Formats: sequence, structure tokens, C-alpha cells
Amino acid sequence: MIVEMTTTHFHKPEVLVESALRIERQFSDNQYYGCPGNPPILSLAGRMPLILSCPHAVNHPREGSTKLADTFTGTLGIQLSELTGTPALIYSRTTSEDPNYDEDGPYKRALLHYVSSHTPRCVLDLHGLSSASNFQIVLGTAQGRSIAHRLDLRTSFVAILQGHGFTRIGVDIPGFYDASRPTTITSFISREANVPSIQIEIHKEFRDPAMFGPQYVQLLGALRDCISFCADAF
Repeated sequence: MIVEMTTTHFHKPEVLVESALRIERQFSDNQYYGCPGNPPILSLAGRMPLILSCPHAVNHPREGSTKLADTFTGTLGIQLSELTGTPALIYSRTTSEDPNYDEDGPYKRALLHYVSSHTPRCVLDLHGLSSASNFQIVLGTAQGRSIAHRLDLRTSFVAILQGHGFTRIGVDIPGFYDASRPTTITSFISREANVPSIQIEIHKEFRDPAMFGPQYVQLLGALRDCISFCADAF
């Protein structure tokens, strides 16, 4: 499926960067606990037969501590939704749950309800790698289990990223963001809804449009084409 842009500005990097910085304010507000006026879960409708998940757009509690937000993942979800018409679910204000770690919670239930009601072909779950990582992007499919062991699809996904200039791509590295833990969004949705799911971990350099605008736009283009691929392949 060829994705048609819903904006005329995709080829104007400065517009995408300015928009990203503006959108991110709702998540960065209150020291990344999210704007008090935001709902805890932001749901965006769309016509594409898949859904984007952004469960760490703001800070989140885990085992008595606070884990910092995966910055600009919520903004990526919003911009990709606007650019491609893909539905998105975003954890947009900190509550008592960590959607990608807890066994149960409002976010997981909302995502499962959407998936059960709309039967999307795929779930793409966006996360952030730290600036210390040697990888630009790491894909997690629970060692192939979350995509029904269609490893050819995983290979094609990597090829799309490489075509956009990504050279350091990790894939299902055991013990390192492979989404194998049962409570990850990727494992949860593939198991409970039998819908293919891919966890996408993104280096900080590609999630910092203020410092690295071209890299951010590069990422948007790559994920746009990944969405198009998933809409046809799954």
C-alpha cells in the first residue's frame, strides 16, 4: 500500500522540526509528567490498517522508581499519524502504570480493545534508546514469536531502514530489547490478540529534532515507509 501524505510539508524538514518541537511540549510539560490537561491516554484515529503504540512518551513508574520518558516518541506517533493516517495510542500523562512493564493497566486494556475491535494487521510499538547505545535502531519481535516467525518480514523491515541510511540496526538481541518479556506491549498484543507486533527502539540522536533535525526527518521518512510496508505485508 502506498502511503499518501496528509500534509504538503513532508519535504520541508524545517516545518517537520518546528512541528515536532511544538507537539512535544504537551509531553515535556511538568518535567515530562505531561500536561495536566492531557488525558492519560491519547487516542488518534486513522484509516491505515495498523496502529502505532507510544507507551513511554512521558515519565512512568517502575518498581517504586520513576523511569524517564522516551522523549519524542509520542511526537513521532502524532506526526506519523498525521502524515500517513495511521491510528496511534500514546501514554500522554503519567499515572500509576508503566504500560510496557506492568501485567495489566488502562493502556494495555485500551490497546487490546482497539486491536480486538479493528483487527489491524500490525502493531508498531515505539521506544527510545539512550545516547550511549551503539545502535541506531533495535527491532524486537520476541525472537520472531510476535510476528509468527515470519523472519522474512523482519528482514524486509531492516532493508527499508537501511535504504534510509540506517547502518547500525540491532535485531532481537537476547536480553537487549528483544521484547521477549511477557509484559511488553509487543509480546502482550501478539499473544492476547494474535496480531503481529514489532518493538522499535530508537537512538536518542534520532529523537532530538532541536539538535539533530536532519536525523529526525530521516527517521520519519523511514518509519513512514515501514508503515506502508506493514500495511501490505502482514
